This record gives sequence, structure tokens and C-alpha cells, in this order.
Amino acid sequence: MSVGIAQGGPPPAFLRAWCYNFLCTGEMDFHSLSKDDVSDLESCLLISKVEDSADEQSLMLWADEIVSCGYTSQLKLDNKDSIIQAIVLHSTTRLIPMLQQLRKGMELYGLVDQMARNPEACHSLFVPGKITKGLMQIS
Repeated sequence: MSVGIAQGGPPPAFLRAWCYNFLCTGEMDFHSLSKDDVSDLESCLLISKVEDSADEQSLMLWADEIVSCGYTSQLKLDNKDSIIQAIVLHSTTRLIPMLQQLRKGMELYGLVDQMARNPEACHSLFVPGKITKGLMQIS
């Protein structure tokens, strides 16, 4: 990935913003995560099921899946936000080991240093959006 960018190849603009921020800093900002940061279908469906639950009985239908995401409190309608946050954390934190490996590889080429010094300029190389010609000439 680093070599491709250095040689002027197409940027890998497929990461979520939180993933890019992790690559820049090596740290996770758990407070900035939301359900929009979840990309795997299974977790997205579970979040929808929790949101659509009209009563505690319908919420209990998904108890096994919710508990497997690390939620340990009572399954009540009042706790929907906490349940969804547990699902979001479960879905996103399991990607951290892969992001750590990616970051380690990018360090070999000095790309992490560039990203840490100028995160705004490198952002569109990794996160979907518009890429301008000036961004491809980062020194």
C-alpha cells in the first residue's frame, strides 16, 4: 500500500475515518465511534433489530447475539443505546489487530510519520471522498 502511494498509484480510499485516525495516531478514540462506523453486515443487522425492538420481549429474541458482543447489563428498552454501543465496540475493536499490522508495515516506508505530521492532507488518500492532484504530491 505504501509503495503504491509513493509510486503515484491509486490511493486505497476505502477506510472509515476512525480507521484512518488509528493509523495516524496508533490510538483508538472509542468515544467518537457511532453505529455509522460499523461495516460488517451481521453487526449492522443486529443494530437494526435492537433499534426496531418495540418491547423487551422482542429485544430478548436477540439476547444471544447481544451478549456475544460483550453486553453484560439487563436487556431493557431503556438500555438500547448501551446495547448498540456494545455492538459498535465489538464490531470495530476486532479490526484493531489488522490495523496495527497495517500501521507497522506503513512505518517501514515512513508513511505513518507523514500521516502524523499532516493528517488532513493524507485523509482523502485513505478515506472515501474527493482526491485532488495536490494531495498526490505530499513530500
